[in-house]
Amino acid sequence: MDLGRIACRNRILSNNYRDVIIDFNITPEQLFEDNVEVPDYCEEVLFENLKILHIAEFQLPPWDTRDYQYQYTPKCYGLLQDTSRLSVGQPVPGTGLVPDLTALSEAGILAVSGPPLELTGKNVIIGIIDTGIRYQLPAFRRSDGSTRILAIWDQTNQEGMPPDGYDYGTEFGEDEINFNLESGGGLLVTDETGHGTKVAGVAGGFDRENGFLGAAPDALFVVVKLKQAKEYLRELYQIPEGVPCYQETDIMLGLQYLDRLAGRLNMPIATCVALGSTMGAHDGTSLLDYYVNELARKRKRCIVVGGGNEGNSSGHYEGNMVLAPGAAQAYEEVEILAGQGEAGLWVELWGKTPGIFTVSITSPNGESIPEIPFRIGQSVDYTFIYSNTRVTVKYVLVEQGNGQQLIVMRFQNILPGIWTIRVNVRGSNGGGNFHIWLPMRNFLKGDTYFLRPSPYYTMTEPAYSRDVLTVTAYNSQDGSFYLNSGRGFSTDNYITPDLAAPGVGIPTPLMADTGSSMSAAITAGAAACFLQWAVVEEHDSLVNTSAVKNYFIRGAKRRSDIYYPSREWGYGTLYLAGVFQALAGI
Repeated sequence: MDLGRIACRNRILSNNYRDVIIDFNITPEQLFEDNVEVPDYCEEVLFENLKILHIAEFQLPPWDTRDYQYQYTPKCYGLLQDTSRLSVGQPVPGTGLVPDLTALSEAGILAVSGPPLELTGKNVIIGIIDTGIRYQLPAFRRSDGSTRILAIWDQTNQEGMPPDGYDYGTEFGEDEINFNLESGGGLLVTDETGHGTKVAGVAGGFDRENGFLGAAPDALFVVVKLKQAKEYLRELYQIPEGVPCYQETDIMLGLQYLDRLAGRLNMPIATCVALGSTMGAHDGTSLLDYYVNELARKRKRCIVVGGGNEGNSSGHYEGNMVLAPGAAQAYEEVEILAGQGEAGLWVELWGKTPGIFTVSITSPNGESIPEIPFRIGQSVDYTFIYSNTRVTVKYVLVEQGNGQQLIVMRFQNILPGIWTIRVNVRGSNGGGNFHIWLPMRNFLKGDTYFLRPSPYYTMTEPAYSRDVLTVTAYNSQDGSFYLNSGRGFSTDNYITPDLAAPGVGIPTPLMADTGSSMSAAITAGAAACFLQWAVVEEHDSLVNTSAVKNYFIRGAKRRSDIYYPSREWGYGTLYLAGVFQALAGI
């Protein structure tokens, strides 16, 4: 690597440099406005004007000042791995046994894997952006022992050469992986949690000896192992130590890497995104949504996103205040129980236009912050004397992404017990609709939740992206919707999820697992099988994600007792065989 790339890598990895996402062109002179003599930054281009900047900390304003822009600060994403009691205790696949094919059968995948269609994902890539992959497992190798993985970008390993066009991490190609497997050398890449390995296995693994079969057993893989989010972001969003947490910028670059590699190889790719966040307006207007949509619109691509496991977490509150004619304001009280062991919370309130929203906060011991008057860009710090809890409240009247009002409430050293947020609205003759979201369940240490929650609008970002294929989870053993799975629609009433897919007790190369990450993996495997038929076999060579989504919707199973589209089921349950039945007029 040349000195310039090394310098950029150091900025990318250093906690003393802040990462900023921008969607406009700007010169160094405009960016820093002559506040510094030598701008200290580097940039990475994602798409046209969409860029990631890595800027020295001292050259940027703190997050709680007027100059802070919410949209341009990377969000933190967690694994769509359900850690609740509902998901534990699943059986481990037996060794040498006939594989459990219930989920693949219910999803209509087995029905098209044999003659006459024989769709198994041949000559199609499955892209995985996750925690890595245990590439040495038989599930990811051919019958001769060689790897089915074309490349791995390990963002956590800085010892080797990064992929062409990138400045950090190490890329391992197919030849290097095969040499490692043959020589029995030390591991090139690890997967500490096993989540990425499970997702990849469900999407396309195959291990005849140990009785395991994925959805697209002949597909090839390209894998991105994400690095952990920088400490300054973890501290900003109050994410507990040791919890897997990934930042938006690394996910965006991972998506770009998968797209570029598939383009160079001229191969179709089905990408699985089994990561999510409760941050944002839940209406598909984040910069990650924008970028995912741009990639999803490309030909020979399908991007599948899991809808998360927040439907039963009590992490969402919906308010709708009615402001009577002639009244100056209306208010609603929202109660949050902060559980024992919770160190802090990042809470977002999104208020609908035309109302202007303000808040006041009362602690569990009765100490209150009076209503904080609205000022554009205002940020207020308050320390509760009797609990030593510090709360920072920041008002953004017009958030850059969607134009709605945003109020961020950041709690540090939060006192356990019931906190009351009084939400006030002015300037709306009809009413004041607003939503509040807590962090995703995996980012909480205590039993923290709203006392009067709403289970809707609980899909995780980027499942609100317009052009991706989004899925929730259901139990393919008994046909029931999985209680923890996220639910739609978007806050601007866009239809999401698109489908429900099997996600309970799904066999993987490691052990059975539950959650929308499993649903996303099965759907990505089904998409790889369909791309074989459409692109490789040239039945519809120019399909993109929207096309695949609409094929799948037309083939979905629908029950007579459910009205579709549904907040839980979308347009029905995944049934790949139904796509071809529809095409055949059956």
